[in-house]
Amino acid sequence: MSYNVPPPSSRPVWPIVLACLVLVVGIAVAAVFVGINLGEDDDTASGSVSVSASGDGESDEPAAGPPSTVETVTETPKDEQPEKSAEPRETQRPPKAVDVPSEVDCGGDTAVLGTRTPTFAAAICRTGPGTYVYRGKSDGVADGIVLQAQRNAAGDWFATNKGYAYIIDADTGRLTIRNGASEVVDSENAIQFSTR
Repeated sequence: MSYNVPPPSSRPVWPIVLACLVLVVGIAVAAVFVGINLGEDDDTASGSVSVSASGDGESDEPAAGPPSTVETVTETPKDEQPEKSAEPRETQRPPKAVDVPSEVDCGGDTAVLGTRTPTFAAAICRTGPGTYVYRGKSDGVADGIVLQAQRNAAGDWFATNKGYAYIIDADTGRLTIRNGASEVVDSENAIQFSTR
C-alpha cells in the first residue's frame, strides 16, 4: 500500500524566523512606547494644563516673567484625609469673612486669604480638609494660575509653578515671586489684604 505523502519542503526556514523576530521586537517597542505614554498621562493628571481665558485651549503667555499657566489640582481622596482631632482648639472664634479680589474669586471654596498689590491679585482657597490652592492673576495677562498651596516654616503661603515660587506673607499680604535660583523676580506690598 502506497501513501501519497508529499516530500519535505526545500524552502528555507530563516524568513519565518526573521518574521517572528521582527514581530517580537515590534511588540517590545510598542510596550515601551505605551509605558512612556502612560507615564506622561500620570504627569498630566498631577501636572499643569494650559488653559486660556477664552477657553479655546491656546495660551497667551508673556515673553518674559513668570509663566501664566493654569494647573489642575487633584484633591486627596476622602479615605486618605487626616482625621479631625476631637480636642477643642485654644480659640474657637467664628470665621470672619475674607475679601478676595474679584479676579481670583474662590468660587465655592472657602477663602482663607486675599491680597491685592499694585499689579497682582491672589487668594488662598481651602478646597477640602487640609487642602489649599493659590489663585493668582497678573494685571494685563489674560490667564491666571491655580496651584496647590502650602504653608512654609515661617507660616507664609507658597505655591510653585515651573520653577517659580509665589509667596504670600501671611501677616502683611506682600506677594513675592522667586525664580528657580531663589532670586526675587517681583515683590509688592499689599494695597488690600484680608485673612482669617
